[in-house]
Amino acid sequence: MRILIAEDDPVLADGLRRTLRQSGYAVDWAKNGGEADAALGANHFDLLILDVTLPKLSGLEVLKRLRARNSRVPVLMLTALDSVTDRVRGLDAGADDYLAKPFQLAELEARARALRGAACQGLPPSSSMDGSLSIKSDVSPNFAMSGSSSRRAS
Repeated sequence: MRILIAEDDPVLADGLRRTLRQSGYAVDWAKNGGEADAALGANHFDLLILDVTLPKLSGLEVLKRLRARNSRVPVLMLTALDSVTDRVRGLDAGADDYLAKPFQLAELEARARALRGAACQGLPPSSSMDGSLSIKSDVSPNFAMSGSSSRRAS
């Protein structure tokens, strides 16, 4: 599995690269949005770990350009911007998952495995928020909440 990390903090990027390489992944690093966009246009990656606040080109702009090229590369947003509005903005722009800094490496690795597994099966990743709400990604838009289910109004 080949991963592109788009992160402007060299200490964080180096730690991520070392950890992911020790887990058997091939890892490339882009230190700004321009480098990330160029790498994504020229190479195949199985996962993009993307910071939102990149220099030269924001992570959201990188993501929008990636999706405009019809790329289905799973994207994990990794950022200090952790308000609900920020998370929704990232997900609406096409991210598959969103992880706020600070984070635990074990959680990042688990999310990477989950995103890659869903992509290999051709399925969108499932979503959950704080354990009480799960959104099923099947044909009918059902929501399960605290053991009950309801249909979304159209």
